[in-house]
Amino acid sequence: MIFLKNLAEVDKYLSEVRKELAVMKPECVISDKALTWLGFCLTGMIIVGAICWQKFERTSGGTWLAKSLSRMFRHSPDVYWDYIFTASTKFILRVFNVKEGHLALDDLDRSRSKRTSKIWGAHKTYNKKGGGYINAKNIVLLILVSKKVTIPVGFKFYRPDPDQKAWREHDKKLKKEGIPKSMRPPQPDRSKHFPSKKKIAEQLLCKFKWHHDKIKIKAIEADNAYLSKEMRTACARIYPDANFNSQLKRTQKVKVGRKREVSVQQYFSNLNLTKKVFNIRGKLSKTIEFTSARLFVKSLKKKMHIVAFRYEGEDKLRYICASKLTWRAEDIILSYGFRWLVEVVIEDWKLYDGWGQEACQYGYEGAYRGVQLSLLLDHFLLQHPSQRRLHREGKPLQTAGTLKNKLQLDSLYQTIKTILEFENPKKKLDELMQTMKSLVFNRFSDKHMSGREIKDLKPSAALTKKFS
Repeated sequence: MIFLKNLAEVDKYLSEVRKELAVMKPECVISDKALTWLGFCLTGMIIVGAICWQKFERTSGGTWLAKSLSRMFRHSPDVYWDYIFTASTKFILRVFNVKEGHLALDDLDRSRSKRTSKIWGAHKTYNKKGGGYINAKNIVLLILVSKKVTIPVGFKFYRPDPDQKAWREHDKKLKKEGIPKSMRPPQPDRSKHFPSKKKIAEQLLCKFKWHHDKIKIKAIEADNAYLSKEMRTACARIYPDANFNSQLKRTQKVKVGRKREVSVQQYFSNLNLTKKVFNIRGKLSKTIEFTSARLFVKSLKKKMHIVAFRYEGEDKLRYICASKLTWRAEDIILSYGFRWLVEVVIEDWKLYDGWGQEACQYGYEGAYRGVQLSLLLDHFLLQHPSQRRLHREGKPLQTAGTLKNKLQLDSLYQTIKTILEFENPKKKLDELMQTMKSLVFNRFSDKHMSGREIKDLKPSAALTKKFS
């Protein structure tokens, strides 16, 4: 599929983002050239499903050269990468009149090749799907779930601290040799340049609060990787009225009475469960068995409202803890159900927003700007005029894949219409075809043996005589 012009809806969206940025930061004015370049990139991502300058050049018939696109990506001072994503978020929230919602946190790995000397942020990490280890970039993602839209509102890359990594490996070796802890080197302090995932989550929450302080946050949802005393304290400081919900491990210790400590699993093993039908995320009717108790959690140094529940047909209980003791168990279950929407956002992001097929951009700036481009596309698809119309009519919004397919057809129609408007459309089409052919370079396949000198392989005469 080819395109000759930016999609009109894309240009309109970016114009609105420029206005929002001018209100937020009057000194930051995106130039017309930068706006055209951004529109071209977003249109190209819709057409080819990736962030790749060479593909953009080929599919546009050389409208922009790959080196020009890359130069704008790297060196244009008029795009204002530090603020454009925040301005887009403000625009979306204003369009859908979002006043309150839930914040959900999660992180994801983007696997890369084993040798990535120029790819910033790639590191060895455990493969959650297939086991073993892979080389990947890890991103902590923050999304806002409201009654109207679910939107990514913040992200940041996570990198392990090399000093702590070296200490862990050395400590493990010494421990294996039988050296007592008192004689082993102490754990070094984490560098501020390599914050933990919990610290990154705190920074994302602070940034969202700073830029969108009028949005009322009812609850903050995160999985057990983010459950800690520091995270609970940070959430209470940033959003005092919000309920912090996370999942407990069944081995977590809780205090019963004054001194007795037991695991969460032990405490709830003999309690009776209440069965009730829940309407999860306003759509799925699920029969859930549950019970709850307000217990002091040892690791969190605080009394929490713990809900033990399981879906119909399951044997093992799951455990959710909430910081607000005033919330009912039913509301905690429904609130924690919003955390699953992070997985849906990530899936859409990989499949439809160009990031899953992103050509590797080297360096710190390349990594962050590539992610911002893909998230801007997600914002564009969310506020598309057809989506706004559905919202006004009280109907469900379209999926990203459906809308993207429609936009591809719109682009094809626009391209054909542009060619037909020339005085000699056949000549213009032939010229375009020749230009596109000149941009497709011959690549020789290693799969076929044609054109290579291959030794004639056959049995040795001497060996044949010896072993026959």
